[in-house]
Amino acid sequence: MTRSAMRLDRSLTLVVGLLLLAGGVALGLWWAGVLGSADTLAVPAAGSWAAASWWTWLVAVLGVLLVVAGLSWLSAHLQRVGIRAISLPGSGEDGRLRLRLGALADVVAAAAESRLATESASGSVGSGTDAGVVEVTVTARHDALLTELRRDLAAVDAEVATATGGAVPVRYRVKVHRPPRNAATT
Repeated sequence: MTRSAMRLDRSLTLVVGLLLLAGGVALGLWWAGVLGSADTLAVPAAGSWAAASWWTWLVAVLGVLLVVAGLSWLSAHLQRVGIRAISLPGSGEDGRLRLRLGALADVVAAAAESRLATESASGSVGSGTDAGVVEVTVTARHDALLTELRRDLAAVDAEVATATGGAVPVRYRVKVHRPPRNAATT
């Protein structure tokens, strides 16, 4: 969500909350008899408005405006698309070296998966505050040693740093595959 959408949300929430609070207090005072008789509620203009020909059109226009406002509010809350590609070091006036982060995430996941200590890996590109970060989830074998896994991921990380000039941060999340239930423990 963008900062302007967050500010608008907080402002509208405050206004709606205050209106509901004031309405609740007014309703309580009316029920207690402070704001008139609690037996009847007279709104004489409502009958003449409902009979007028413009009333139907006004309600229709207000409904359309509410739908448009609701759709724009929902679209402001959709996740923003993060950084899709970056310019690599070495780009200059002669040309730009562009790197698609989604493709890099797939390659890093494949490189991590090809190592001995890992069973599977998947890659994605972060969004929001993590935009531009390649995130790799690695599932390690249940019998893999932590030092072996660390060595393998450090080698993959070094390859990424060499290929990108250190321009792309990579975050690894490691899951350990559970051993089969019938495996003998030693």
